[in-house]
Amino acid sequence: CCYISILTTDSYLNGALVLWKSLMNTSPKYPFSLLVSPILSKETLETLKKHGINTIEIVPIKNPILDDPKDRRYYNYSKLNMWNMTQYDKVVYLDADMVILHNIDELFEKKNMSAVNAGGWIKKEWVQLNSGLLVIEPNSLVFENMKSKVGHIEKEKGKGDQGFLHQYYHDWPSKTELHLPHIYNVFDNHIGAYRKNFGYYIDEV
Repeated sequence: CCYISILTTDSYLNGALVLWKSLMNTSPKYPFSLLVSPILSKETLETLKKHGINTIEIVPIKNPILDDPKDRRYYNYSKLNMWNMTQYDKVVYLDADMVILHNIDELFEKKNMSAVNAGGWIKKEWVQLNSGLLVIEPNSLVFENMKSKVGHIEKEKGKGDQGFLHQYYHDWPSKTELHLPHIYNVFDNHIGAYRKNFGYYIDEV
């Protein structure tokens, strides 16, 4: 088992470092690996090495609707590479803009494609998963099938890998056994509403 995140552009380095540090502060019993693209600068890679972060180089997957390599979303389909991490039985994927506040090792006990309908309690029209946190059982056949469908099945324009996953796993909303509690993925601008309406809170450190 392994926690995994991804870094495809230098601009997200600080986010990846904060994610890693916040996760390590929870004393996880599973390792952390960062998927990295070959376009990262030497300085970024040296910074990761200096912190002792394990990296795995991947082949980037381009967002099929973007043509500007400078757009931070240009390679966001690269997240699909986690399905190809077959050296692991199970991974918990975490976006590089997340902060971990408590130990979440129990997520490795959850089923494949468990995720959070993040924000769905506030915006009722949101019924699909948020791809910022996913429990995945890697499968190379699924990965190859996904790559063959990139650019062909998306219906939500501008949603990147998340829009793709919404179509690939179109029946996810009906599979309630895969719906994780919202505590695992709350947008920072929703914290006030979650506290007021549902009693969520952040421990004082």
